[in-house]
Amino acid sequence: MHLGSLRARETAGQTIPGSQVVVVFSPKGGVGKTLLATSIALVASRRAGRKTLLVDMDLDSGDVSVHLDLDDQSSINDLLPYCSDLKAEVMSRFCVHHKAGGIDVVPAPPRPELAEFVKSEHAGLLLDGARKLYQCIVLDTPPSSDCDLVYECLEKSDSQVLVVTQDLACLRQARTSVELLRRLGLDVNNRSHVIVNRYSERSLLSLKKIVDFLGLERVLTIAEDREVVERCILDGSPLVLSAGGSEVAKDVSAAAAAILEIPGESQRPARSLMPWFGGRRRKW
Repeated sequence: MHLGSLRARETAGQTIPGSQVVVVFSPKGGVGKTLLATSIALVASRRAGRKTLLVDMDLDSGDVSVHLDLDDQSSINDLLPYCSDLKAEVMSRFCVHHKAGGIDVVPAPPRPELAEFVKSEHAGLLLDGARKLYQCIVLDTPPSSDCDLVYECLEKSDSQVLVVTQDLACLRQARTSVELLRRLGLDVNNRSHVIVNRYSERSLLSLKKIVDFLGLERVLTIAEDREVVERCILDGSPLVLSAGGSEVAKDVSAAAAAILEIPGESQRPARSLMPWFGGRRRKW
């Protein structure tokens, strides 16, 4: 960590110009949310050269550390006394650095009973302080859209990434999440993305149906490749760093580039940002 430059920013007491908070969320668990959150953070660091912080806000069952094969020497609980006045040396002490990806990580509590000490106001203070130290902050949130912690993270965010699969129950819950974003006054048309993970063109729930049903135009898809993904997780080797030649890794990298608005990065031509919005939403 470049403490000198960070201390200079702290002295100024200002948010880093262009800093971006990306919240990855889903109303349903098991959809690949953590894989995408870690990938977005790694792409921000490795491809965009942004000073990046990844925060595991899935307090009860977070597994960012599993995906990155990190030794949890500390957790978000260690930061709680310092949230109102974050310093570079505090982050250096309590963040876990992922050397290969060049990102700092705030792990989830090591035990579920410790989660109750982390309140939504802590999340807000942490994000306000992190904006003064990092160019990109990525949050992996719990599988819910109806809790104060997720509300706080969404309200503080610049970009929202809603992760779904081609599953009717998941999509019904996802539409409720989209309505929540609108009630929070967020610019969902320009700042929210939907990622359809494990996408299959053979599914009866086509991409056009999903776009119409959710009422969001910025929809990206990730190919299904269970073997590659499972191998990366078992090895603790991030997908975008170790399996870059696979279709699923290319899709994930392209989606991350779109979400981060990396200049000069082009989208993969297939299954990305499909221009089909405009029809009536299906009730299903």
